[in-house]
Amino acid sequence: MLKSPLSWMGGKYRLRKRIIGLIPEHKCFTEVFGGAAWTLFGKEKSKVEVYNDINKDLVNFFRVLKYHPEEFKEWISKDIVSREIFKEYKQVPGEYLTDIQRAVRFFYIIKYSFASKGDCFGYSKVKGSIKSIFNTPFIEDIRNRLSNCYVLLYLPYLTILLLSQ
Repeated sequence: MLKSPLSWMGGKYRLRKRIIGLIPEHKCFTEVFGGAAWTLFGKEKSKVEVYNDINKDLVNFFRVLKYHPEEFKEWISKDIVSREIFKEYKQVPGEYLTDIQRAVRFFYIIKYSFASKGDCFGYSKVKGSIKSIFNTPFIEDIRNRLSNCYVLLYLPYLTILLLSQ
């Protein structure tokens, strides 16, 4: 089972084995409420996979890990842990950033916020640095796992359910 690079409020980490056990045999798997993708990363690859979440930054993050993992890794390796950088990232409007910069900003804010909520700065010296999380094998594992995930969407769940019928 592959770990998600994110902690996410309402995440399915603790329930993923149970959820995966309830999924019937299938050719197309649609993750309607994608979140940190714990279920997607925990199950075997399907022929076709769809990841969806209403949060555009979350979807962009996984798109960047799929299509631009090396660029993401290069950007994230230059960041240092700083309350000031955290505040700056929170103030920069996403529309002025490239997809890669948006993904780095999003990941930094989640990783260095209290309880991964993205609200206020919080850093644990015990858990390790952001750089150690994105070592080369892990980046490749994420990229490979997302290779069958043809569609990364940010649509309301009802739209996804209607499209999948």
